Amino acid sequence: MTQLRQTANKFLVYLKTASGYSKNTVEAYRNDLNYFINFISENSFPPLADLNQLTEKILRKYLIYLGQFNFSKTTLSRRLSSLRAFFDYLIQNDFIESNPVINLSNPKLPKKLPRYIEEDDLVGLLNQLTNDPENLTAWAVIELLYDTGLRVSELCDLKTEDIDLNRKVLKIIGKGSKERIVPLGNYAIEVIRRISEQRVNNSKYFFTTVKGGRLYPKFIYRIVKRFLSEVSEDGKISPHVLRHSFATHMLNKGADLKAIKELLGHENLSTTQIYTHVSVEHLKETYKKAHPKS
Repeated sequence: MTQLRQTANKFLVYLKTASGYSKNTVEAYRNDLNYFINFISENSFPPLADLNQLTEKILRKYLIYLGQFNFSKTTLSRRLSSLRAFFDYLIQNDFIESNPVINLSNPKLPKKLPRYIEEDDLVGLLNQLTNDPENLTAWAVIELLYDTGLRVSELCDLKTEDIDLNRKVLKIIGKGSKERIVPLGNYAIEVIRRISEQRVNNSKYFFTTVKGGRLYPKFIYRIVKRFLSEVSEDGKISPHVLRHSFATHMLNKGADLKAIKELLGHENLSTTQIYTHVSVEHLKETYKKAHPKS
């Protein structure tokens, strides 16, 4: 067991450094691997003296074990994907001779369309916040997330030096430490200026707490849930809804899918293509409401 834990720790260090994964991704891998390691240690397998003892049969027993719980298919798929990445690492670094995960398939996931807020509702909310000086931070958070399509982690990590109001752009360091340039709209520029005028600390981060520390994701979630609940009855509101709304509204207005891919910082175009499904569903709903013979 000691060898398994030590190797898992080496894998996590590799993810942090060589692969450049985000903190959230590395933490997800850590949790998934700990779940697997605890299963191995708590069940009546022979003492693990060699990583080659981790056979496909043992992994199938692990999947059966996971199946006893009320995990979603998404969670099960992620746990298996974490193991797949871990065993790929073991193979590449000669810790094991064969890959026991190679014949295991991830559960088939139902295709879920991204949730988004209707354009008129979102613009109406932002117009209200624009005239509400008591909720300047809320306006800034929601405006920037919707205006740029940033991830929450990217918004929290945004540094003052990465904001160029003259060129009307942000420099963003996204997943895998990839850099991209994101344009700013006029309302986003205005709220950035107002926030800058009220700054009372010298933090390198643009969004800060009262004490001057970096703004944290839970604070962003609370703001978004509070204000977006005014324009949406969806109980699963999160900041990512604003990212989805950004992409969906851009596509509905005729933006090129490849341009949206670059703005979102997606690695593959296939990830961005989900928004074409959203756009088609939007057209269907419009047709049903508007056409007399629908």
